[in-house]
Amino acid sequence: MAMCAELVAAGEADAMYAGGVEEASPLTENVLGPLLSARASVERSEGAAALLIESAAAASARGVTPLGEILWTLSWRGAPPPGLSAVRRPDLRPVFSIGADVPAEVVPPSWREVPRQSVVPRAGCHEAAGGMSAVAMLGQLAAAEIDSGLIVGVATDRGVAMVVGPAPGRS
Repeated sequence: MAMCAELVAAGEADAMYAGGVEEASPLTENVLGPLLSARASVERSEGAAALLIESAAAASARGVTPLGEILWTLSWRGAPPPGLSAVRRPDLRPVFSIGADVPAEVVPPSWREVPRQSVVPRAGCHEAAGGMSAVAMLGQLAAAEIDSGLIVGVATDRGVAMVVGPAPGRS
């Protein structure tokens, strides 16, 4: 998701679909599970998610109002970068959404007291859990249940964080 958001923001594409899918299989469980899971001890499940990320101009040309706006993104390999700790929390009704358990050092200080939600208890732990978190948060933004949110996903040696808010023109 973060890569698609960065490419659209840079003008490399007007719109991109970001998605993930994981089917339960012995190959996934035995080989990819330990490589891709935040913790190899977490039982993996199957799931899929897709999200259209597009520029405001592309959405306008289609005659639609986006559900939300990506305000900030960061992806990393290895240790979480120092810039993650500086992510400011918007003042009004934020929520912190996670695809799976997130280590304490990954949570920006200003977001540590924000209510957390996770799709994992209902949707399972898989490569698409972060995408499901984003879709759930966008639904909450569109319904005006929240005003902003931080989505964090981590796996062995990598991670992604995105701050989203309401799209301009959506009340």
